[in-house]
Amino acid sequence: MNDDKSIINWRKNFLGITNSKSEETHNKIIKYVIKRDGQLEFYNPQKIYNAINAAAIECGIDDPSLVQRLTDLTEKKIKRIYVK
Repeated sequence: MNDDKSIINWRKNFLGITNSKSEETHNKIIKYVIKRDGQLEFYNPQKIYNAINAAAIECGIDDPSLVQRLTDLTEKKIKRIYVK
């Protein structure tokens, strides 16, 4: 468990996200992601939408509004973890 927190803290530090509870921090958005291979890439919420949509279609679900709701929930969860 401590390893998870230290990895998250390292990534926050690397991406320039502080643990401060200031208003400035609350308004921050995620600008970059670290890919599994370590590559730094600009954050693109459309990629989350596309991945969820592909999974839904694979399950026989073609519902763009459901995909958008799931994308929004996923982004909220990401921000809750990484932007505090």
